[in-house]
Formats: sequence, structure tokens, C-alpha cells
Amino acid sequence: SVPVDPASVQVVKDVERNGRVFSDGVGTCSMSVLKTLQATQSPSTIPATVFQIRFAGAKGMVSLDTRLEGNILVLRPSMIKFWGSKDSSIEICGVASKMLPLVLNRQLIKILEDLNIPNNAFQQLQDAAIDELRNSVSSVENAAALLEKHDVGLATQTTWLVRKIHSLGFALSDEVFFRDLLDPVVLIQLQELKYKTRIPVKDGATLYGIMDETETLAEGEVYCSWIDKKGHVNCASGIVVVARSPALHPGDIQTAKAITVPQDSPLNWLHNCIVFSSRGARDLPSQLAGGDLDGDLYHVSWDKGLIPQSCQKPASYPRLPPLDIGRPVTRYDMSKFFVKFMEQDQLGRVATQHQVLADQHDSGTLHDDCIKLAELHSTAVDFSKTGIPVNVLMIPINCRRNGRYRPDFMAPGRKVKIEKHGIIFESLKPDDPEDDDPRRLGEPRRCRFYESKKILGILYRSIDERAFFRELHERSAVLKDDFRLTQGVLAEVWEYVQAETRGLNWEDYAEEAVTMREAYDAMVLDIILQYSTHPTERLEEIEVFIGSIICRTGYRSKRQKEYMTGMKEKYDREVLSLMAAMRDEEARGVEHEALLRSMACLYVGIEAPAERKERVEGGRKDTFGWIAAAACLRELEEYQEKRDVGPLKNLLGKLKVTGGR
Repeated sequence: SVPVDPASVQVVKDVERNGRVFSDGVGTCSMSVLKTLQATQSPSTIPATVFQIRFAGAKGMVSLDTRLEGNILVLRPSMIKFWGSKDSSIEICGVASKMLPLVLNRQLIKILEDLNIPNNAFQQLQDAAIDELRNSVSSVENAAALLEKHDVGLATQTTWLVRKIHSLGFALSDEVFFRDLLDPVVLIQLQELKYKTRIPVKDGATLYGIMDETETLAEGEVYCSWIDKKGHVNCASGIVVVARSPALHPGDIQTAKAITVPQDSPLNWLHNCIVFSSRGARDLPSQLAGGDLDGDLYHVSWDKGLIPQSCQKPASYPRLPPLDIGRPVTRYDMSKFFVKFMEQDQLGRVATQHQVLADQHDSGTLHDDCIKLAELHSTAVDFSKTGIPVNVLMIPINCRRNGRYRPDFMAPGRKVKIEKHGIIFESLKPDDPEDDDPRRLGEPRRCRFYESKKILGILYRSIDERAFFRELHERSAVLKDDFRLTQGVLAEVWEYVQAETRGLNWEDYAEEAVTMREAYDAMVLDIILQYSTHPTERLEEIEVFIGSIICRTGYRSKRQKEYMTGMKEKYDREVLSLMAAMRDEEARGVEHEALLRSMACLYVGIEAPAERKERVEGGRKDTFGWIAAAACLRELEEYQEKRDVGPLKNLLGKLKVTGGR
């Protein structure tokens, strides 16, 4: 949180027209206040000009307005959820420090298909994503880039370690652990493509939305600016397609004209956001699945293959006021509503039925049944805020008649197992639904799946995981099938470290290293037991290490997502603590203490006792040694720098003295 002087806070009127609030949830701030907010960011991130905040009883987005002088924070009534709070600190909820990638999902793809986007546009994007996965294992650098892209091993410094070992000339292509590390990462991305149809779009972005405070943009215009990985500022120009998730109504996808602005415009200071016009009959965000500007993310694409020739009229659902019980809300009211919500929440059911009917009807999402379900979905989304549930009697009768029949892309996938020699795919009958699949709550226990002729079915059937991995291992320069069954690379790293540290006595730290390894083993086992979603399907150590739970049947359930988030947070926290203990320079007050301790940990990670080796050979991957290797090589770098720079400084000093004489 960031303290702010209450005297610097101003509340100005919302921009309203035709009963629409164009500034719904957005305010501004001066450069002075912005710098205060930027001070909370990590030094390694790009200073943001757009923040999502909470302040007192207000919530929403604030963006830089260079026309404001002094310390000024501008709020609007639409941002203020309640009055009376005396808290004078700004809580930062979101930061537009980078451009988020655009990833199409099934809802967006189906609407775009119904807007006459050709099938080959989606097929080309999916093929490009699959080719990227294939190429990711063609070299060690590509593999490291894959790990980096998906935030694998941030706490364990895995990406840095892979590049470091490769730079030392050691062959990672023969290493069993490297194969075990990459296979699950590639599989998870392949499952995202096949079972969720999440297709990345290179020419697109996902950005926070704000309003044009300068009235520069005309109706139907947007200003879209972002900073790429190289630090270059980019602006979209021309016709773009804009959407927001979830999108069920065919009018939830619209087009706009992206423009550049004069150099002296205050909009040029903004980046990693999309700026919507404050002019016109209706604001564009509200046309995109009822969006607003209090922190919603918007999908933008300038890919010409995804821009429809025309769009459907957007939905216009009346905003229902929350139920008024006529008295102050009590704890009993809250607990009663919680039970009511759990009993009457129909969000998942409505979304699933919409997906089924959109595939079965020739007109797709344009069919009256789908239009009705889109309206019910909007009611279900707002249920937690309004207290008004979906009337199940209004669900179209076709949903109840055809509930047993679903398109093949909704079927469970092949069973997946992580074995000693890699990932194994087992056959799964398409009429065996998973018990924990939330899509089947309230639905028939047995479903029949038919071959979908629409684009989602075509994309689904074009991916064969088993054939993909067979080809991957045949072509790969990294994932060899004749891998070594020993920790060969770590042994080579150990020899290299020993050669660079002759004369240093690390043996005194061996007992401490054994204690660390045992504590790590206990921690990993505890996480495995805590976050395994089924007693017969325990997590593997490699899943804990990469921070992702491999879906055994293609579709990752909501419970698995929640478990995965908790698992990753706990493991990263514990690993950061372990790395800090390994690299502690002051525990004993000995010179090069961190290096010596990390060397001992590396040795213990390689020369594991017999019972540890049995567990590794039984399928459990020993990840402690790789964490120790990252810590050890980091410390060795610092040691080498001091060792090599010291004599050089002395030589330069002598030359300087000689020259002075």
C-alpha cells in the first residue's frame, strides 16, 4: 500500500450519455502520484502508467494525466463502492507493467466462426503454435526459452541453470532430468491447445482498458499502445478486433479503428493499455460482454485473418440493482446468501449448454436458444453481486432434450501417466465422463459424443498427442530416447566446480547439506500428499518442480487449477527459503561460506544414499541436486569474479605506481 494525502484526492463527475457511463470505474493521477505508485514496482519491470487500485471505499483504474500538476488523485463516483472509510492508503491490485499475450478460447473462436472468419485462419494459428512447441526442443536455447515463456522454475532458477550448463559445454541432450523437465511442459501446452482450444495470437494483446480523458478519440476509435520485450513502444494502427471474456453473445466481439496520436498528446505517455473513446452514443466497453473500466482486461488483435467484415449488434442487458432487504446486512444474511449461491449457481451449466447448442445449430451463437443462454449467462455472472439467480425454467427446452449428446471436443482425453521412461498415453473411452469434471454437475451421468463438423471439432481432431510426442522424440536434438540413466551432467558440473575451487574445504558442510536435503525431501512429499487431487493419482516430484499439475484426462478441472496455484506458491516459497539458506554468507562467519555450503549440497544431491537412489529409479525425480547446482554455480561465478579481478587490480595498481615514478 502507498500512503496518500487525503487533501490531494479529488472526485469529479462521471462522463455519462444516453444512460451509459463512459468513465465507469476509471480515474486519473498526476505525475507526482504516479511516481509514488511506480516506486512499489520491482526495479526489473517497466514503470507502469496505468494501475488498478483500491482507495478507501473506491476501486478501479487510474492512469497518468500529464495535464495535472502537483499531487492529485482523481476519482469518480462510479469508482466509489461505499462511503465512510478513513483509510488514506492506496492498495495496488494490478499493474500494467507488460503486455499480456492474446490467447483465443472456444467462446471467441465460435463467435468469430459465426462472423464468417474462415476455418483456415484458426488452423494456421494452431499449426503455428504446434510448430513452436516442436521447435522448442530443437536446441537447448529454444528449450530454455520455452521454460522462460511459461514461467517454469523461476524460484529454482532453472532457465538460468540450463543456459549456464550449456555455456560450459556440457551435453544436456543426454540428461534424463532435462527430458523429464521438458516433456510435461510441452504436454501441458499441447493439452491447452487440444482440450481447451487456447490458441496464441502473435498479432494481438490482452490489455487493461481505460477512457480517453483528452477527447482526442472519435466514436469507434481506440488508442492501443504497448511495450515489447525489447523495450520498444508499439502502437496498433488500422482496423482491430476487440473483445472481452467471457463472450457468449455474437455481438460481444466488435471492431474499432486504432489510431496514433500527435507527439504532444497526453495519450503518448500511456502504454500497455487500450484507451477507449469518450464520445458517441454508447461506450465500446459495455458492448463487449457488459465490460467496464474498473480493471477489466480486453483482447485486441490486428491479425487481418481474424477481422470480420461485419459485426452483430451488441447485447443490451439492463443492469439489475442488488436486492434490497430493507435493513442493515447481518452475518446471518451473508451466510444465508452463501448457501443460496452454492445451491442456485448455474454459471457452469449455462456456459456448457451454450457451447453444445452453438455447435448443434447451423446458425451457431446466432440461434435464438444461444441468444437466450447468453442473457442467462449474464444474469449468472452478476448473481454474486445482485443476489438474483438464474431462472432455470427459462433455459431452452432443447438443452434438456439434447443434454446427453455433446461434440467430441468436449470429451475427456487419453489417460496420461508419468513413468520412468517418459510420458505414457492410455486409451480412454469417450463415454466415460470424469467424476470431478465441473462441466457435468447437474447433467446426465452418461454422455454420448458426436463428431463436430464446426471449427472447434476440426481443430480438436487435428491434434494427436501420442503421434506428436513420438515425432518430437524422433526429431529432437534435446529429448533423446537413449538418455543416460545417471545424473551425468551434474557429475560433470561437480568436476568443473571442484577444479575451479581447489584448496577450499567444503566437507565441513556435508552434514548440514544432508539435513537440507532431508528437509527438502520431506517438504516435497508433504506437497505431493497435500495437493494430489485423487488418492490413486499422486503427483510426481517433477510436477511440483515445474509448478504445474499435469491433467490426466486432458481437461484441467477448477479444483486442479486451485490446487496448482496453491502448490506452486507453497513450493516457490519453500525453495526461495532453501536457496537463501544455501547461499547464507554469515551463518558461520567463514570466508566463501555460501560457496562451500552450496558445494556440499551439490555433492549430496549427486551422491545420494541408496534409499534415495531407489526412489529416483522408481520414478521419483531427484530435483534437489538441480537446485543445489543453480545455487553453487551462482556462488562460483561470484568467487571467480573476485578471484580473477583481484590480481588484475593489483597489477594495474603497480603499473600506476611505476608510471608515477
